[in-house]
Amino acid sequence: MVYEALAGAPPFSGGTTLEVVSAVQGGEARPLAQLRPDLPVELCAAVDRALRRDPAERWPTAAALAQAMGAPVPPRAGRAETADRLDASPSTTTGPGAPLPGVVAGAPGQAFRDEWLGEGRAKGARPGAVVTPLAVLAAAFVLVALPLHALPGWFPIKTNDRSFVGDWARWNYTGYEKKPSYPEYKDLVTTMAGVGHEFGCGRAMWEYEPELDRMGTPMAPMLLPYWTKGCIDSMEGLFFESSATTPYHFLNQSELSRTPSQAQRDLPYRSLDVAAGAQHLQLLGVRYYLAISPEAQAQAAADPDLTLIAIAPPHDVSYKTGVSSRSWQVYQVAASDEVAPLQYEPAVLTGLAGGAKPWLKASVAWYQDPNRWAVPLAQSGPADWPRVRAEDGASAPRVALPPVTVGKITTTDDRVSFDVDTIGEPVLVKVSYFPNWQASGAKGPWRVSPNLMVVVPTSHHVSLHYGYTAVDQVAYAVTVAGVLGVAWLAWRDRRRPGPPDRDAPDAREALEGADTEGDDTDHKEDGGEGARDDGWHGTPEPALVPVGAPLDAPPTFAPGGPGREADPLGWDDPLDH
Repeated sequence: MVYEALAGAPPFSGGTTLEVVSAVQGGEARPLAQLRPDLPVELCAAVDRALRRDPAERWPTAAALAQAMGAPVPPRAGRAETADRLDASPSTTTGPGAPLPGVVAGAPGQAFRDEWLGEGRAKGARPGAVVTPLAVLAAAFVLVALPLHALPGWFPIKTNDRSFVGDWARWNYTGYEKKPSYPEYKDLVTTMAGVGHEFGCGRAMWEYEPELDRMGTPMAPMLLPYWTKGCIDSMEGLFFESSATTPYHFLNQSELSRTPSQAQRDLPYRSLDVAAGAQHLQLLGVRYYLAISPEAQAQAAADPDLTLIAIAPPHDVSYKTGVSSRSWQVYQVAASDEVAPLQYEPAVLTGLAGGAKPWLKASVAWYQDPNRWAVPLAQSGPADWPRVRAEDGASAPRVALPPVTVGKITTTDDRVSFDVDTIGEPVLVKVSYFPNWQASGAKGPWRVSPNLMVVVPTSHHVSLHYGYTAVDQVAYAVTVAGVLGVAWLAWRDRRRPGPPDRDAPDAREALEGADTEGDDTDHKEDGGEGARDDGWHGTPEPALVPVGAPLDAPPTFAPGGPGREADPLGWDDPLDH
């Protein structure tokens, strides 16, 4: 504090806390005289000695430091008396024995009283310092302890309230097998596994209802891919959060469910309309539809594009209106192949603003109008595809395409492959578009409405795989560089020698030899005349004399010699810590 008060800067500095700590551990403070050449040499030397790295080289006591700087050393007294004496000491004196401004006189006495006696805090205490903790404690009792029944038995207040925390934990961690509707869930999974084995693997869309929570969560059917070893894909699992196809999934859910969740906001939802929903399932390449409500089952039975192929065993389900017997009915969706030829060339939208919302607006309007589906809207595409302004998308030109036969469709988690009998004609791939998709044996892919892909085959066999873009490659390179950089920093720190142990005999001899090597000044260590070696291996440090004393006076040490004496103020010496 004295150094910073005199120099206007701390003795050790750095851009970060780590750099400051490194400077403290690895170096000496800059001599005060270099920053303040106008100060007395003796004062600078006294402060510099107080900052020596080796505790043995510092001042033995605070009294010794105060005497070296010329400050008066008061006799031993109690803490209260000491504070009063410091308050009463003159704040502006000159000459030998004058205290440093702001270090001993006036303000420090009051600061000492505030810190050690607590008088300032008591006088300036605010009601909020007491009221706020009590209010927080009371809130904790009411909001936490009471519902959890966590109050001690002797507490007079009791409650019959139940906390949701215990029930939530039991519900989520007892597993599917412990749920009352586990037999229904198991029968549904078994039924779908048999459907996949008999009618082929594919995507499944199931009717949503809040009562599905009876299985453990309304999203329990999401695990159909897991239970069927990847044969039956769940549309809710595929397009629930991360895909740009999610809005269209929830539009389908609203059409195919009596009580849909309509989880995504600001979409033009429709009520139960299984016929329209089935058309959307065909557009997205969904092979199976699972219905449980009598209303949805009745509409599905009347739709020629849906064929009933399986019925799960019935089970009782509790609704708000009472308990009803329900069974899942499974329908196969016609014309739902995941790759299909196009009737007309896609039309590239022009004048479409950047960002997701303009595309979403144009694509949702297209998705809700089956009369426009024959001409997919493309975000980009070959130069020979027709162009249409975004505001005129409803009147996109129709350029007829020759018929193309698609076969041998194979899909995995990250690949789609198929064969075509005609090359050079665009083909629709009913997989969510993402820039990482790369085509082999075809040009593209290009993004088309609602969020699917179109490729133009250049060979009879086409394969798409989910690869890496330039952004991915740069990110991986940065990650590898970061790991290598951390390893190099760790290796460098291990090779960097640490500070010498001054207590070791060999290290002390080396330091003493380095102190005299190449220096014409004869540093003496016996406390006699001439300069002392206080650990600073630069300009020889002059002997320390009290401020105001003649420069030729002998060095002055604290009473009792260079050894440590009892602290007359009764304080712990902060310089020794």
